Amino acid sequence: SKVGTARAQELAAQCISDLAKGAVAEREGYIARGAATSNAHGDRTTKEGIAPTAEADTQSEMHLEGVGGQVESQQKAPRREGTESLERIRAIAAAGGIAPLVSMLTTGNAACKERAVSALVHLSVDPLNQETITRSGGIPPIVTLLESGTPTAHGFAAAALARLAAGNANNQVQIAKRLVTLLAPAVSEGAQQRAAAQLWELARCHPGAAAKVVNAGAIAPLVILAGQPRAAEAKAAAVSALACLAEQDASNRLAIATGLVTLQRLPPDESKAQVSSLLAELSQPDASISDTIAQAAKKTKLADRGTPGGVRKVGRSKTA
Repeated sequence: SKVGTARAQELAAQCISDLAKGAVAEREGYIARGAATSNAHGDRTTKEGIAPTAEADTQSEMHLEGVGGQVESQQKAPRREGTESLERIRAIAAAGGIAPLVSMLTTGNAACKERAVSALVHLSVDPLNQETITRSGGIPPIVTLLESGTPTAHGFAAAALARLAAGNANNQVQIAKRLVTLLAPAVSEGAQQRAAAQLWELARCHPGAAAKVVNAGAIAPLVILAGQPRAAEAKAAAVSALACLAEQDASNRLAIATGLVTLQRLPPDESKAQVSSLLAELSQPDASISDTIAQAAKKTKLADRGTPGGVRKVGRSKTA
């Protein structure tokens, strides 16, 4: 709790994490055993692929009735026990466990933050808990851990964000906006790399999330990051994110092209090398993407400069 010592907070968060983790493991085990039982009794074919006879079906049904429907009970048990484990996860939230964990993400020491975000990862397996975490203001400090946390906290933060984004459009918007702030030039290269990687995962794994990433203003900073010659890991993550966005929407390709034109305003030799490298990397999943981006970049560059009969970029004027 807030009134406990740092060590007490750490131990409390660890206990909650262990309880939630155990309940999640039990639930997943019950679900797996239930599926295995269902498959075993649902496979009523012989090794040769021939369906059993009606007589065999009758004998099987008589046997099941004779043992009091034990198979049916076995199939229902995992479902019931899995529900009970989910209820235990919800009980932690009902007891007020989530708000203090979220608070620890900003007020606790490094160890407290690790334990707290670990607990939130396990608690967020439940959609109701996901909503509670969001309402408690959990997303901003979880994203911040990608910059200021320990390597262990980085992994838990990424896992928590993935669960909070699953099937939740509002969370996806909030996560995308927060991640974009970590792409700023003043942020460390490691944090930029992790933020770009999370934006890529968000756009790739969640239907409709790519548009939210674009609307959060991710393309421009991703292009700049992808054009950095010395930030190899951050550049690779940015390129992956841009390639994912380029695959999904033609308007995204035009926005990327606009960013490439910005890079082309750098000194000629350096600019040419960066843009060519970026186009080559973006073309890896689909060669047509680089062609589209290259064509759009050319058109955007001409529009920006202004041509006879053409349209100049809004907000710019051409001096005589």
